[in-house]
Amino acid sequence: MRTAIKLLVAATLLTSCQTPDDTHLEPPAVPCTSESGTGPQMIADGPFYAFMSGYRLPPGTHIASGGSAIATNPDLVTLYLDLCPPGQAELPALRTVATDIAIALKPHDLGRRTATLSIAYVGPNTPTRLEVRDPDFQHHDWNATPDPAAGSELWELVPTSVN
Repeated sequence: MRTAIKLLVAATLLTSCQTPDDTHLEPPAVPCTSESGTGPQMIADGPFYAFMSGYRLPPGTHIASGGSAIATNPDLVTLYLDLCPPGQAELPALRTVATDIAIALKPHDLGRRTATLSIAYVGPNTPTRLEVRDPDFQHHDWNATPDPAAGSELWELVPTSVN
C-alpha cells in the first residue's frame, strides 16, 4: 500500500513538472465572465502580474489568465496571456493588442528576460482559441519605430484549438 501511494505521489509530481523544453503552453480554457473572475489577478506569475496591473488594455478587453514558464535558457522566461475580447475575436485586433503589449514590455525588466511572448483571445466570442506568438522576443526591437504596424507582422499565428 505504501509503495502504491509513493508511486502515485511520484507520478503526480512528475506530470506536474514543466521542463525547459516545453515551448507551447496550453493554459486552461477560462470563460470570460465576471463570475469566473477576470483581471490581472488571474496571472499566476508575480512579475507579469505586476506589469499587467499597470498596463491599460483596450476598453472591454479583460485578462482571463496568464503566467510564465522557464525558457530553454534558464535565465529567460516564456510568457503567455489569455485575453477576453469585447466582441468578435479577430486576428488584426489581436495582433494590434499583442504589439502594444510587446512595445510596453520590451524595455521593462521582465521584457529583458522574456524569450517568447504568446497572447491569445479566448472566451464566448471566440469559438476557437486565437493565439499569436513571438518566439524570438529577445531578438526583436519592439520599439514602435519606424511604424508600430510593422511590429504586428512579427507575430506567428499558433494553430488553434477549440475553447
